[in-house]
Amino acid sequence: MSALPRPNPAPPPADPAAPAVRLDVRVGGGPAEKRPVAGGEFLIGGAGGCDLRLPGANVPPLVAQVESGRAGVRLRLLSPAFPVLLNGDPVRGPAPVALKSGDRIAVGPADVTVAVTDRPPLRPSFVAFPPAPAANPEADALKAERAELD
Repeated sequence: MSALPRPNPAPPPADPAAPAVRLDVRVGGGPAEKRPVAGGEFLIGGAGGCDLRLPGANVPPLVAQVESGRAGVRLRLLSPAFPVLLNGDPVRGPAPVALKSGDRIAVGPADVTVAVTDRPPLRPSFVAFPPAPAANPEADALKAERAELD
């Protein structure tokens, strides 16, 4: 099975106080793909701009939204006619539902597992090393002389 399409390239910056969220997405029998919730939201639906684009002719443009913010991680149903299950139970109404690590969202042919960490992902920092000391011909000569004597 081919890789899932990627979302639009430049998501808005995430809230630094929001938990880091990753969704492990499996469509059909394919392997799970790890997808970060970038910019605080992750859209699921049939539209081209969705982070997870569901295949099928009768899929609404927007089905659900996973959002991450200061209030935590939540799932919001955007198309009440399209069935979405959270841990096997149907999600009803537009009110957001709290998510936690290990929760499973079933939407169409996709099975999504939620992974939440309280800390934001690590960001690399680079440290400049001082330049190597310059060659010292006198010290090199002394080392060579000592080696000959030993």
